[in-house]
Amino acid sequence: MSDAAEPGTQPGDRTVGHRLSIGVMLAYGVGDIAQAIKNQGFNILLLFFYQQLVGLPGTLTGLALGIALMFDAVTDPVAGGLSDRIKGRFGRRHPMIAMAALPLAISFYFLFSPPEGLSDLTAFLWLTTFAVLVRGSLTFYHIPHLALGAEMAHDYNQRSTLFGFNALLGTLSGAVVSIVIYNVFFPPSDEFRPGLLNPEGYPAFALTAGFAMIAALAICVLGTAKEIPHLRKPEATSRFTIANLLQDMVAVFQDRNFVMVFFGSILIALIGSIEAVGQPFMGVHFWGLTTRELSYGAGAAAIAFLLGFSLIPFFTKRFDKKPSLIGLGIVAISIGNVPICLRLLDVSWFPANESPMILVIYISVIFIGASTLPILGAPTTPSTRIWRTLTNCAPASVAKARSIPRGRSPTRPPAPSACSSAASFSTSSRSRKTRSTARFIPTSSGTWACSWAPRRPSSRCSA
Repeated sequence: MSDAAEPGTQPGDRTVGHRLSIGVMLAYGVGDIAQAIKNQGFNILLLFFYQQLVGLPGTLTGLALGIALMFDAVTDPVAGGLSDRIKGRFGRRHPMIAMAALPLAISFYFLFSPPEGLSDLTAFLWLTTFAVLVRGSLTFYHIPHLALGAEMAHDYNQRSTLFGFNALLGTLSGAVVSIVIYNVFFPPSDEFRPGLLNPEGYPAFALTAGFAMIAALAICVLGTAKEIPHLRKPEATSRFTIANLLQDMVAVFQDRNFVMVFFGSILIALIGSIEAVGQPFMGVHFWGLTTRELSYGAGAAAIAFLLGFSLIPFFTKRFDKKPSLIGLGIVAISIGNVPICLRLLDVSWFPANESPMILVIYISVIFIGASTLPILGAPTTPSTRIWRTLTNCAPASVAKARSIPRGRSPTRPPAPSACSSAASFSTSSRSRKTRSTARFIPTSSGTWACSWAPRRPSSRCSA
């Protein structure tokens, strides 16, 4: 990609040819460790803790977590809108990431440290309150963190590498956190079988996790601080109101491709969440495994992810994108259900829970499922590439997209417009006389403007 300024950019907003160092990309990726810790705490421990130890009925536990999740959906665009409008010497993203660290750690600790002897109603309110605070604090880190990555990366290749570091560190740290949970804080003992029944392990884990999350966000902020002068300077934006926010969200959902990807992502996340939250219950109560044996599955997942990551070039070159997505998606969804169905059907040749083969089957299922995840994320069609570029490059708040119908071009190019974000994306269009590149650039009002420039014959479509 050429280092020439993009249409609509202002001179001096970015250093031409500036590249991100490995240290900066690692520091950015370390920030995702905070989310990995929170996710593993919620997936492995939270539901088990409040049901099995606090004694809160499953209905109330699920209701509390559902309320927290709905609150999270509301705060995501709010956090993005507020972050876009911050002005100061420390940029738009770093202040919010830094300010989120302490509330995240404190609320996470109290979530796993409720007072003893609570009634069902009081325990429900305690769980709801601190689950909301944890998710809200994480949102005010996570949304600016994503936007920071898009603003630091100056082209498509840098952006892909940066978010690759982020995904890799986040996934591997999640596996490490699982291993530490099962082996350090909740090892099996004569008194507590399974180890997750040990009440002293929960506040100890939460305290350690709080310090680890603060350290991760501090490394992220300090390690990427030198990039602040190279980030785009914020321009005047429209005033943040709930009405403007709702209007932008309605505009986004008018894009059919976005809607398809959005609801597909929801279904994938739903399946993954159910499996993750149910894994401790299934491992302990259904398969009769110990917490140490459950940790072997986390280690297998980390190795499988690395293997799947290395197989991406093979799959993307050898197989078509759509069959790869469909085939591996079916494998990822069904592989975990096969052993469960065999056990429920009481198949004679399937090993009993006392057999060592159960652990082998458990690890194998996790290994196969985890190895498909990096490959599923690799193939991209034009529509999903635009969607991913929007999510990586747009302002953190929801932006309105003005799309061009497939196979058609505007009769007259719109005038270039000022950017309020760090990047733009491109798509090619062939007219009768010229071949040009359409660049959709986020404007200061939160909308996308389309500018056209002659395309060099040797260039390639890039984001």
